[in-house]
Amino acid sequence: MLTGITTLMLQEAVNKLADDIEKSTIQLYFQKLNVAMKYACKPSIRYLINNPCEDVILSKPDFKEKPIWDENQSKQFIWFWETLRLRYDALFVLLLDTGARIGEILALRWADVDLEKGEIHIAKTALRRGDDGSPKSRRSIRKCSLTRV
Repeated sequence: MLTGITTLMLQEAVNKLADDIEKSTIQLYFQKLNVAMKYACKPSIRYLINNPCEDVILSKPDFKEKPIWDENQSKQFIWFWETLRLRYDALFVLLLDTGARIGEILALRWADVDLEKGEIHIAKTALRRGDDGSPKSRRSIRKCSLTRV
């Protein structure tokens, strides 16, 4: 029964899970549970009076640096693209050189490029519907140095 679930029970469950599961996974699961509990508290539903998820404290996920290609993987990719003689050489060079996401490169405008300093300013990402949106996070706004090719 939903009415038997307390904040303390949920907090203990979250703390116990933290020993075995990534913090980001716990946050994802908890987010889904919280949505369900909010639904149960809706005036039209009223299975619950209060959402027991509201006061549960979740640990922030640990920052993990994402792996990038090593030199051998980059060389294999360069060999692949040179073999096929693709039309998008500049795009691939930018992706490899900056480590930017494809949407970030597609959202670049000339105003974001400083050839004298040899850098690009990434502040937007391309969206599927054709316009530009905010980057994934505040840390995604950055300047990237360009290699002279």
